[in-house]
Amino acid sequence: MGKIDIASKFDAVLLVLLDQCFEATQIYEAERDAVIAALVRPGSKARNRRGAMSVSLFKKIGRMVWERDGITPLNG
Repeated sequence: MGKIDIASKFDAVLLVLLDQCFEATQIYEAERDAVIAALVRPGSKARNRRGAMSVSLFKKIGRMVWERDGITPLNG
């Protein structure tokens, strides 16, 4: 994931997961408050300084809003 600039105006952040053919498989949405709380939480320089977040953390704080029909998750 790229940098999330918490100083910018936004309501939510979307994460679009793609397959090996660059077709969307899932879309997750995280609300602004949850994103900011995760980024300012102590512990990670990447999160705190660069506004970076792992895909797994984003999926934890967000919710799936769309999933392509007929896909089977690889790791549960």
